[in-house]
Amino acid sequence: MRTATLVLAMLSAASANDYWVGPQGNDANPGTQAQPFRQISRAITVAGAGDTVHVLDGTYAGGLVIQKTGTAAAPFVVKAEGSGVVVSPGGTDTIFVTYSAYVVLEGLRSFNANRAAVRIDNSHHVTVRNGVFGNNARWGIFTDFSDDLLLENNECYGSGLEHGIYVSNSGDRPVVRGNVAHGNNACGIQLNADLSMGGDGTISDAVIERNVVYGNGAGGGAAINLDGVATSVIRNNLLYDNHANGITLFQIDGALASSNNAVVNNTIEVASDGRWAIHVGAGASGNVIFNNILLTKHASRGSLHFEDLASSTGTVSDYNVFTVNPNAVTADDDASYLTLTQWKAMGYDAHSFASTPGAVYGGDHRLIAGSPAIDAGVGALGGKIAPTDDLDGGARTDGALDVGADEVGAGSAPAPAAPANETGGGGGGGCGMVGLEALLVLALLSRRQRLARLLRVSVVPGCSGPGSRSLIARDGR
Repeated sequence: MRTATLVLAMLSAASANDYWVGPQGNDANPGTQAQPFRQISRAITVAGAGDTVHVLDGTYAGGLVIQKTGTAAAPFVVKAEGSGVVVSPGGTDTIFVTYSAYVVLEGLRSFNANRAAVRIDNSHHVTVRNGVFGNNARWGIFTDFSDDLLLENNECYGSGLEHGIYVSNSGDRPVVRGNVAHGNNACGIQLNADLSMGGDGTISDAVIERNVVYGNGAGGGAAINLDGVATSVIRNNLLYDNHANGITLFQIDGALASSNNAVVNNTIEVASDGRWAIHVGAGASGNVIFNNILLTKHASRGSLHFEDLASSTGTVSDYNVFTVNPNAVTADDDASYLTLTQWKAMGYDAHSFASTPGAVYGGDHRLIAGSPAIDAGVGALGGKIAPTDDLDGGARTDGALDVGADEVGAGSAPAPAAPANETGGGGGGGCGMVGLEALLVLALLSRRQRLARLLRVSVVPGCSGPGSRSLIARDGR
């Protein structure tokens, strides 16, 4: 059996083709590295399962439609070979993956889409990785009726109407990991099962982890918004300066209120004009909320908001850091408020405590020396397991777990504070990686900085402008 498997693997590898696309190419060419195609669409037409389309830096026509069936061993891959592959707006959605399987989109950039930069429809095992999608009319990445997605290490910003990343319509087992979502009108990341569109109306077994989500929600929603989501894990996310809720577990369109989820080791700091750190809708039951930092800059709103605690049966909450605001919790949708002491008296959060942002972490949201969140967490609660790594991917192995997304001693260097100016532009601009000095600085960056797309190192004198700081400039802004 091993021999047969090896032979099949070798045959698959041998049959795989590489096609090349470049700005100096011609669609009449054979698509080799020496004679590339001009447009990505031409390569998509020619390539099949197991093939890789290599795209050189340049600008390419959008309105791409991908309908390919690969396999786990032989996926269909479209891969940027540099950091400057831009797909121009075209069609309703700039890149449309439909009725496909085992497709990988790697390193593409797209801005100003008519609706979504990337849409994935009725597909499974599709990966979108290392992309940058900005200032799109409605969404950065949108998916519907698609299972086993991997949306990883993308930056989605400036969606005009709705969300940075939107997973919809009963797609199970999505992994949304390591993305940066910021400046979107509604949610940074939304999962909505939407029963009215067909399917079972539930998104099950999602993993939402190690995302950095900030500055979203001027039009409402949450940094991470979950409608009809069950048996899923939301962990190691950093959510700050969002103008609505931090994490919302609720039901509007889904078949059920989001239930039986683990919300663990997240760091949340709501903006002064925001809502609550965590919002739990009526009927959202069996959720376990632990090891989280639940702070806010709002004058009167606090850490936990329940629309109807009595209907949220089986809720477990403990080992969290609460705001010092006396309105720490509402159990009845803002009809009344509870202090943390009163909340504890109801049997919740026995090991939790109140603190302030400055006492817990620095401007980069890393725990500071002497932080009360250090070693204040727990490895498991209510049948849910805490993560064994932190936001940066460092191991939580130095004793008791810390509360929040950051683990002191997990092996990551301090990250810089977020830029104050996040106004957006199109697909150009930024200060690109320049010279050996830039490579040396990049080598020193922590994984959190890479996640935050702080990869455009400005070492050129006078390189400045919106989104740039002394050493770091965000590409495209």
